[in-house]
Amino acid sequence: MLTKTEERKPQKGEGKKRKHPGEDGDGGESKRRGGEEGKGGQGDGGRKRLDALSVGYFRRVGERLSEGFEDDEDREMFVENVLTEVKGKATVVSMDQTGSITLQRLLPLCSPDQVATVLAELGGELGSEFKAVSCDRCGGHVVESAVRQISRCTEASATAEEEEESCGVLEAQVLSLSRAVRDNSEEFIKHVHGSHVVRTLLHVLAGCGKKEPPVAPQLKILRFPPLLVRREKLKRPLDNFK
Repeated sequence: MLTKTEERKPQKGEGKKRKHPGEDGDGGESKRRGGEEGKGGQGDGGRKRLDALSVGYFRRVGERLSEGFEDDEDREMFVENVLTEVKGKATVVSMDQTGSITLQRLLPLCSPDQVATVLAELGGELGSEFKAVSCDRCGGHVVESAVRQISRCTEASATAEEEEESCGVLEAQVLSLSRAVRDNSEEFIKHVHGSHVVRTLLHVLAGCGKKEPPVAPQLKILRFPPLLVRREKLKRPLDNFK
């Protein structure tokens, strides 16, 4: 009996020892997965996030946008100041929920040149970073908002040289995004967020202008004329006497 008990104890100890390496291996694997997700922009692991102070700043920017501006000069100065804060961290701001919402509201107030600058930073030097931002839950909305601004260039009546040059820079960035979509079309189309960017891009390139994306048609309730309803009500009691 003593021999059996002694033999059982090492077996339990061995079981525990085998369990620890398995746990350590899983932890290392999850870290590797987190790193890969951060590189690909598809997950939260390893991805840079806005600090609390920056989140508070962009929240206040959103509140200021809701208040409106007294004149164009006040608005332009405000937009310029905010874009200064965004510069160098546009990707991180776009992928943050608060930053994304603020940028979506700010971009329609920017000049085409300023929108192009934001897009250029999001896309990187060769536009290779567009896929990661476009396939992000928050970043995709910022890319869509930026792309929609090109409609102001096609619909503008004034053809000043400065405006033409500014629009040309924005067009170059939209074409850079188009090349990124073309080179990774399957990944964009199959992605839940990237597919929305493709739809908006096609919408703009088709010359649809500022029109909002089509909304799913609502079900229509058919209503009978009051006269028919009355007749139907009168028929029912009479049918009971037959």
